[in-house]
Amino acid sequence: MILSDKTGARLLLQIDGYYNDDGDWLRIHMEATTPRGAWEATDSCLTMMEAEQLIKWLREIADDKVLDSTLSFTEGHLEFKFWRRTEDVIQLSVYLGMEFSPPWFAEDHRTGQFPVDVSVSPSDVSNAADQLEDERNKLQTRGA
Repeated sequence: MILSDKTGARLLLQIDGYYNDDGDWLRIHMEATTPRGAWEATDSCLTMMEAEQLIKWLREIADDKVLDSTLSFTEGHLEFKFWRRTEDVIQLSVYLGMEFSPPWFAEDHRTGQFPVDVSVSPSDVSNAADQLEDERNKLQTRGA
């Protein structure tokens, strides 16, 4: 899934396979760009169930049916925060922690999360959910 805005902020999250043969933990590849720099990392930080929760949450945001403004997961790599919505723009923050935090942040802050803020359209959020769902479905049909 890709979320990017006109300021140049960009976040790519891609399911990169299973962590091991149990078929639960997923390897996630992340690429981020902010005004301070760009970086990427890959780590096992979402379960299959958490990926499904993220897809559902993104669809709720896109459809203006937000139940929870924050979505976090077992591992501390990712946290999503919905801030506000107008007719054309959804403001989100994706907090990147642990192995997903930028190299300079990890050196300066041993704990905590680095925010990637994006202002995107509802269709951008819907497309991100579709992309993530397609990746999940392809992985399920391939097997472990």
